[in-house]
Amino acid sequence: MALWGNNDNLNSTGTVSVNYANRTVTGTGTTFGAGDATGAGHTEAQVGDVIRFGSPFGGAENYHGEAVIVGIASTTHLTLNSTAGLSGQEITASQFQITTLPKWCSTDAAQNQSSGRFDDPDRLKLTTETSARIGIGTTIITITGDAGGNNVGAVADADTVFVGKEAGHLIQGHKIHSATSTAGSPGVSTIFINAPGLDVTTLTYRHVFAGGSAAGTDTVSVRESHGHDVSLITVGDTFVHSSDRIGIGTIRKGVFANEKRLILDLPLGVAVAAGANVDIEYGARSGTPVTVNGAETLGGKESNVVGVSTAGVQASATTQFETGAGWVGVTTYKDQDGNLRVKKEILVAMSGIQTGNTPIYDGDPFN
Repeated sequence: MALWGNNDNLNSTGTVSVNYANRTVTGTGTTFGAGDATGAGHTEAQVGDVIRFGSPFGGAENYHGEAVIVGIASTTHLTLNSTAGLSGQEITASQFQITTLPKWCSTDAAQNQSSGRFDDPDRLKLTTETSARIGIGTTIITITGDAGGNNVGAVADADTVFVGKEAGHLIQGHKIHSATSTAGSPGVSTIFINAPGLDVTTLTYRHVFAGGSAAGTDTVSVRESHGHDVSLITVGDTFVHSSDRIGIGTIRKGVFANEKRLILDLPLGVAVAAGANVDIEYGARSGTPVTVNGAETLGGKESNVVGVSTAGVQASATTQFETGAGWVGVTTYKDQDGNLRVKKEILVAMSGIQTGNTPIYDGDPFN
């Protein structure tokens, strides 16, 4: 028995109802098994053909999947190989189609699926930057852009915010609990992440004051070390040495280009020896890159395998549905902005496809 044929136009007169429990289909006004099983006489449903319930591109309410016919008891009764490729919804007095598309597609969710929505688990939702400095351990991240309009945080713990991507800096990933636009600040939004909040980014440098910095003084001088450029240090960062954790209030040029002199907000509690390693810590600075990935509910995903004839190739040229002739897998859905997206894959490239089942594939099979 062939794995596919070239007919997407076999007779589908009448209506059908499906019994999921025993995989049987009962027809009203149908002509299952009439005519020949092969050749020019193959005009009716035969064992090995595929039966579609509803119509491709019909949406969740009008397309209910497909299955391979494995038995025909009469012109009004047939048996399916499986109900795995069906929607699970009640199929009663439904329109149907008979086709000889590749048999394996009926149970392949990538090629036979219709849903009112489509959950993309790792969709890029937003690329932006922080709008203010964010402290270590903070669970509130302010960003430029409209988080709500991009469905950020629409489902708790489904999205992930990545903070960083600067050279030498930690890229942090945190689950988002929720997000909201900031009242009175157009173009600014707030993302709420789960505890323990924003991680610490640590930069390590070498203290280069000759003789060191004594306890009670408020100035240190650091030079590039451990691959961290001194240009990465900014006002508001935290100077860390021994038991001291002191904010940096002013940054001045050092003696050398790869050196910075730091004026601290408070005097040192512990002396810093010349040549000692010291750390600079921070959460995130204003302008730090931010991306948000996460689950996105996209509208009306539908995957079908349809026969595309030479006429269909010509009619779909220069449109989103442009493809070659043969049995073609077509997936359609709407993105978060309501734009139609179309993905095509030619599963069997062949000429001579006989079409007739609706819709006829062209530049707008929805119409």
